[in-house]
Amino acid sequence: MPVPPVGAPTGAVVGRPTRPCDSFHKTDDGHVQEEAGQLVATTGPGAHVTPAGAPFAVLLRGALWPSLLAGAVAVVVLWLTRGTDGLLGGSLGVLVAGAFFASGLAAMSRLVRDASPLVVVPAALAVYLGQTIALLLVIVLLGDAAWLDGTAFGVAVLVVALAWQLFQVLAFVRARRPVFDEPADASTATVLDR
Repeated sequence: MPVPPVGAPTGAVVGRPTRPCDSFHKTDDGHVQEEAGQLVATTGPGAHVTPAGAPFAVLLRGALWPSLLAGAVAVVVLWLTRGTDGLLGGSLGVLVAGAFFASGLAAMSRLVRDASPLVVVPAALAVYLGQTIALLLVIVLLGDAAWLDGTAFGVAVLVVALAWQLFQVLAFVRARRPVFDEPADASTATVLDR
């Protein structure tokens, strides 16, 4: 194996420009780099890689049910304070807000499951654009609806949106997200793992 240039990070590949973070990244061909004799990362056959869609599924599971429960409480309060119109408007608001947020995370979970990391941001922007267009259509269709209690609808959407954001952040914080590839077997474990 060719010797890296003097001053290059340990594990640097000859012929490839070095970057300050090369001392703890994998090489372009997926081989393991070492730093001071310690294994830094592993890839290749048998290495466990978390699918890209997994974080979105975790966020969906963590936010959906608490948000729908908060929406149900809001609908009951709206029903008690505004009558049947409050019940119908609030129920529709919970349905629209829940569908908006759940469809985005479900779509991202499916779209980026096996995709390159370079596809994630464009996919997120496309999903958000689709959600926004769908929401615009709902607003246009319901804008002149005399049967809809707009205040109840808005309150229910607000409650679900706030609950969704809170529980999505909590799900993200509580999720176990590896920041490196896990070793394929005990022989490739780091010195710290032994």
